[in-house]
Amino acid sequence: MRRNVDEATNDYRTIYPGDRVMACLSGGKDSFGMLEMPLGLQWQAPINFALVALNLGQKQPDFPGDILPRQQQQRVQHHIIEKDTYILLKLK
Repeated sequence: MRRNVDEATNDYRTIYPGDRVMACLSGGKDSFGMLEMPLGLQWQAPINFALVALNLGQKQPDFPGDILPRQQQQRVQHHIIEKDTYILLKLK
């Protein structure tokens, strides 16, 4: 998969020097796997680009909201957008 990402990035020129690439994290293993692709590319690419991780904090009860920032703080800049979407589920 990593090779395909590298080839697509080169063939279609999807990342340019100075770009900011955003990876959206859900907290599941798939999103962490997808974050590994641009992290590896960033480390190996001949161009310089920034990588930012984003998570939607949905106010789910008992969800440990500190886990994602703690896991990512050493690897990539991480932002959380707080939006109480859980209340929409309670209304139904």
